[in-house]
Amino acid sequence: MKSMPVFVCKFFVLFLSLCLLSFECQGTIVGNPPFGGVMGYLGPENISTIGQTFQLVEGDDQYLHSLSFKVYDIIGTSYPLNFGVYIYEWDGTKITGQVLYESEELTTSGFGESESFQLDLGNIKLQIGQEYIWFLSVSENSNPANSTVAIWMSQSYDNGGLVLIDNEFDFDLLFQDDWDKNHYLKNDLAFTIELVAIPEPYSVLFFIIAPFVLRKRYVSM
Repeated sequence: MKSMPVFVCKFFVLFLSLCLLSFECQGTIVGNPPFGGVMGYLGPENISTIGQTFQLVEGDDQYLHSLSFKVYDIIGTSYPLNFGVYIYEWDGTKITGQVLYESEELTTSGFGESESFQLDLGNIKLQIGQEYIWFLSVSENSNPANSTVAIWMSQSYDNGGLVLIDNEFDFDLLFQDDWDKNHYLKNDLAFTIELVAIPEPYSVLFFIIAPFVLRKRYVSM
């Protein structure tokens, strides 16, 4: 029997690739949109670090794909705010373990307006039931004293809570001191997290080599 035409093999590979891409993109959205009110002041002369704990529940996809949130430059402050976004495991009172995600330095416009941030997190593998935290901090950034932003908040998020710590410029304190849960901010941070399901490596490998195995079989028949 003649070998399978090359264009048929290429079409099969393309078809499987599109199937995998579709499988990955059918994700789970968790968080507490829509974005409600503006509270929680982040800056060198205010709170140094503000975060939101979260955890996955049964049925959620386990790969952390993206994070979205909003801030608002305080009217009357003429300077942009430089800050970072981080994701760590949470032990119930403070961050622990190795960093799971650290953004590049992010900067607001300083124009007294609302700004949205959407971060590509690169599909971080998370565990069901483990507590995590994403947080904004100015601890490792240089800012004028009066640079301040408010973080948008929303309704209560069931699987976590808002925590904060005024660690100033000492990032190590985030691992050592208990963060404040009993603060004046009664809501949670407004955010959305996109989770995706990604096949295990051996499944991807199977789909990659399958067309070549089939082609070889056709050649030998």
